[in-house]
Parts: sequence; C-alpha cells; structure tokens
Amino acid sequence: MFDGEVANLEALQGTGLVRALRSMKVIDLPRGGATFVMEHLKMRSLSRLRRPLVETAVLRIIPLLPIPLLLLPPPVWLLR
Repeated sequence: MFDGEVANLEALQGTGLVRALRSMKVIDLPRGGATFVMEHLKMRSLSRLRRPLVETAVLRIIPLLPIPLLLLPPPVWLLR
C-alpha cells in the first residue's frame, strides 16, 4: 500500500536537493491495511522565525490589496 510513498521518498533523497525522512519499513496489518514506519525527526521551535515570515508575507500581500484596506491600521499580531 505504501510502496509508492517509499519510492517517492527514496527518489527525493537521491536528488540531494531536499531532506526527506528515511522510510524504515512498510508493515501489512493482519486485519487489512498497512502502516508506514519512518525515522524520527526532532523538530525545533520556529517561533524565532515568525516575525520575518509574517513580514515577508505581508510585503507580498500589500500590493494585491484594494486601496481602502491599505488605509486600515495594521493588525495587533503584526506589531508584536
């Protein structure tokens, strides 16, 4: 059932362009279906990147907004 996903992840790893999780095993369940075991990836907090990401997104959205919306004050969450 997950053979295609395993092949896709292996192809991604083979390019060396992106980090893809390593697939460990595909297990067929006795009552039907399957489960997919992958490596554990410890995630770090991205809160330090929140402000730069929001600012970048806002700078890309502003040119697309109609003029009356540009006259409104910025949202409170953006000022933090």
